[in-house]
Amino acid sequence: MAPSNDAGTYFHEMVALTTVDKGYATILVPLSILKADVPDPLTSGQSATAVPLTTEGMWYQPLAEFSTPVNAQAYGYMLTRYNYDAMASLLIPRAVAYSAGLIDYFFRGKIEVQDAGFTDAGLVLRVKNATDSKKTPAWQNETLTAGGKLVVAYQYDLPDPGAPSPASTHVGASQPVALTETLLPGKVSRAAYEFKLPVIPAEATNIAYRLVYRRKVGRKGDASAPAQANKLSQRPALSSRRIA
Repeated sequence: MAPSNDAGTYFHEMVALTTVDKGYATILVPLSILKADVPDPLTSGQSATAVPLTTEGMWYQPLAEFSTPVNAQAYGYMLTRYNYDAMASLLIPRAVAYSAGLIDYFFRGKIEVQDAGFTDAGLVLRVKNATDSKKTPAWQNETLTAGGKLVVAYQYDLPDPGAPSPASTHVGASQPVALTETLLPGKVSRAAYEFKLPVIPAEATNIAYRLVYRRKVGRKGDASAPAQANKLSQRPALSSRRIA
């Protein structure tokens, strides 16, 4: 059972409880902070040492003297700022780490574009599964699965003198194209995929494209993954990411 309910297993540190107002910064009552180690099984048994886990409150001693030790233990403990500060120092970094790990997990797969070029209808390209299985061997089976959908989204700005903003942003996407082969990490598609796109005006600026891979995830139906956008000038040089 953790933490222990035996006060004898804790290290006691005496602190002084004072008023908040500086004009009355006098000691009201001593408090005993109960400290113990907190093990962390996720980091090879490492532990945080001397963590303030609870506090003997101002009523602990009166209860122990005039009632029974059982009442003192049941009602005489409290949480103070020492305990809350200790909780924050342990839990917040772990919560941040879990959040970062969750993002890395969902964006662990990567796709890149090979042999991209313009056509009369839009764009043509080959797809590469750029997941780095050498860096992370656990991802060696992260495939781009045949039957998933590929979409090219586009975005550009047009001058708009009559608007408050000097330019207006226009967005759109191609019709989906089915991926016809399953790609393991590092593999490039044999087929080239063509995406029909409208003609972008010559005066457009900040032109960017995103390659999006869509597929069924579990039983929740279709899920999409936006790719990283690259600005283009004459030739499309696309790179992208997917949610695995």
